[in-house]
Amino acid sequence: MQYFVSKLSEGQSSIEVVDTDAHHMINVKRIKINDEVKLFNGHGLQVTAVVESVDKKIVSLKIKSICKSQLPTIEIVLNFVPPKGKNLSLLIEKSVEVGVDKIVPLVSERSIRSYQNEKSEKLNKIILEACKQSERAWIPELLPIINLKNRMEEVQGQNNLNLFFHPRGGKTISSLMGDSEQPRIIQLFIGPEGGWSEFEIGLAEEKKLTLTTMTCPIMRVETAVIASISVIRSIYT
Repeated sequence: MQYFVSKLSEGQSSIEVVDTDAHHMINVKRIKINDEVKLFNGHGLQVTAVVESVDKKIVSLKIKSICKSQLPTIEIVLNFVPPKGKNLSLLIEKSVEVGVDKIVPLVSERSIRSYQNEKSEKLNKIILEACKQSERAWIPELLPIINLKNRMEEVQGQNNLNLFFHPRGGKTISSLMGDSEQPRIIQLFIGPEGGWSEFEIGLAEEKKLTLTTMTCPIMRVETAVIASISVIRSIYT
């Protein structure tokens, strides 16, 4: 596990960790002087630091080594219709752990009505915690919710690989590998619990999205998200 320090920069030789991360270090991990700790700033910088002192609410560390990571060569964007309740939190957490780079909630004909942009603060906390757990260098971006048709129009015509997942889709992910040069951005469209409507499937074809299938039994939304991102990451990295 790593700890988030927003003010972390390459020129530093020491750093102090405070607030919730300091509390976790002191009371959960029970760190001691000379223990090594991993830190990151969410913008590609990760460091290994050594504990120099531990106060009640502050941990002082000396930076031992620095690693600067570039953005992934291929960006994976998850466009999805949010599921109900706790499934949404699970979906966000696991999508970050398996390698998503950007998250876009969608409104579709079969959307539930409970998702609002006010949830973004809670979901961003889940994203951050997942980055700590999976030791990612970059924090994925959560965009405001958008209508499916509008989102299709945003990605239309860009040099992306736009995959519209549907159980009766035309192509498998593996069959797309040799179709064109390696894309810079891969847009994944995952439907709601009740599936896409016939109108939405037709709209995807009209907007030139690639209808895609997982060649698996019909999945829950959160399962489809985890599976699709994992397969894409394994193929294109």
